[in-house]
Amino acid sequence: MRILVIGAGRVGTSVVAALHAQHDVTVIDLDADLLGSVGNRYDVMTVVGNGTSRTAMQGAGIDRADLVIAATDRDEINIVAALQARALTAARIVVRTSSAEYLSAWRAGELPDVQRLVIETSGLADPAPLLYTLAALPALERDF
Repeated sequence: MRILVIGAGRVGTSVVAALHAQHDVTVIDLDADLLGSVGNRYDVMTVVGNGTSRTAMQGAGIDRADLVIAATDRDEINIVAALQARALTAARIVVRTSSAEYLSAWRAGELPDVQRLVIETSGLADPAPLLYTLAALPALERDF
């Protein structure tokens, strides 16, 4: 499976660590040093750029992605990335958020481009909720 992860912080890196051995993973982030570390450690493709940028997503091969995971620490970036991703791919989209308001909007069908929305309530950049959600996806459940 081809997976595009937006965000190479603690949560994004945990996602990469969990998935890189079985999948073709690409990571987008603005921090070139952080991407260098993630790319070397996990042998994944990296793209330095804004995760909401059409150009960065295209450079990361979003047209070939099966799954897009917006995992930055900024809810708004994750939502905008999901909307931009939907314009570029038919891939499944998973978004990390810490906002109950976005969860309510998603449940009300106001974020139709997002297949899964994962809420993180601890405020501690805990990757567990996102990893748990990914493990429940039929195409990934055998990898966890």
